[in-house]
Amino acid sequence: MCFIDANNLKLINDSFGHELGDQFLVGVVESLKETIRRTDRIIRYGGDEFIALLQKCDEEKAAELLEKANVTL
Repeated sequence: MCFIDANNLKLINDSFGHELGDQFLVGVVESLKETIRRTDRIIRYGGDEFIALLQKCDEEKAAELLEKANVTL
């Protein structure tokens, strides 16, 4: 299990409105889905925080997937 904090949702909501903030969150999830495996899951924890459930994944592979996600985001 890995925690992911996308950051800046409040700034986006305050500056551009909640509709754009929602689009931001959808974009984050779509980007994360591109970087994880089909057996993994992304769950919104709250605000702009997510949990990645990485199935049968060692620490090295998890770090690789999260680095890929970080670059993508």
